[in-house]
Amino acid sequence: MTEKMKCSSCGNEIERDVSFHQCPRCLLNLGFWRGTEDSADGALWDAGSDGERRLGLVDYEILERIGRGGMGVVYRARQLSLDRVVALKMIGLGELASPAALARFRREAEAAAKLEHPNIVAIYEVGEHGADPFLVMRLVEGASLAQKLREFASSVGYDPTQRERAPKESRRQLKIARLLAVVARAIDYAHERGVLHRDLKPSNILLDRDENPHVTDFGIAKLLDEETALTQTTELLGTPSYMAPEQAAGKAVSRTADVYSLGAILYELLTGRPVFDGKRPIEILRRVMEQEPTHPGMFNELLDRDLATICLKCLEKDPERRYGTALEFAEDLERWPALFFACSVGPLGIRRWRA
Repeated sequence: MTEKMKCSSCGNEIERDVSFHQCPRCLLNLGFWRGTEDSADGALWDAGSDGERRLGLVDYEILERIGRGGMGVVYRARQLSLDRVVALKMIGLGELASPAALARFRREAEAAAKLEHPNIVAIYEVGEHGADPFLVMRLVEGASLAQKLREFASSVGYDPTQRERAPKESRRQLKIARLLAVVARAIDYAHERGVLHRDLKPSNILLDRDENPHVTDFGIAKLLDEETALTQTTELLGTPSYMAPEQAAGKAVSRTADVYSLGAILYELLTGRPVFDGKRPIEILRRVMEQEPTHPGMFNELLDRDLATICLKCLEKDPERRYGTALEFAEDLERWPALFFACSVGPLGIRRWRA
């Protein structure tokens, strides 16, 4: 039996997974409901109303909900005027419609609108429906890196003495290094234009059907050149497992906080587990601030030592000891294969380094 809940506007009974926790009649007022001709609510939709034309949402046909992030709901939609499928992101209602959430959403639009890069999800349109802002973005068909984590870590955890595992593990590490180098260059591009991401994690890296990465969700991006009250807030933003220690402590952050997050993603891809874990977010935050990461080679005995060193440099507690820029990180990842292939592989996958 499907669970029921109340529409947050009118109180009518609705299914629990209905968009925005609204009934069709109330969704009409948001400009997001398109009833079918056979639907009892179909007559509610008036595609020709001046109000809807003024808001512009009449140009978008909502196809399905495809995701919900920390501050927004994402839909697959069709832009009718250009006959193209796009991603439409809008603030959810209820607890998500706080002034702080709305301010962050608007800042996402301002930050992302500055960025034109092949590995950053493009923004097509920014608008508002009443007090609720929305973004229209390029739709990346594929999956997030979070959904691919198990695939990337598929060879971690097997007996490292197995002869057949070494070549597969070598290819896996090369694939990971190349992927993260592309992501890091995209992040450096954003940094050079005054934008920090501040919430880099696998779910914010989308992989298209050719497995090219695309960074998305600058939802809590900080404009480096902005000096507003928002930048002074002590509100904790970000995801604990990928958050830099200074961010976890509520201190000011710089581009090296994103470098830390890139290192945390690399660590998880190489080992199959996060740098720090815990049952509660506060437990993870404490470990991020106080504990040193376990050497990734402890979880993957075939991990190349130079790649492990690159990873751990990103994860230094002191921001000054990390890579100064995401570009430096990318360049080391791109140089690493030359070192990797400068060694010979002996029996059972034991590497003998050439002098």
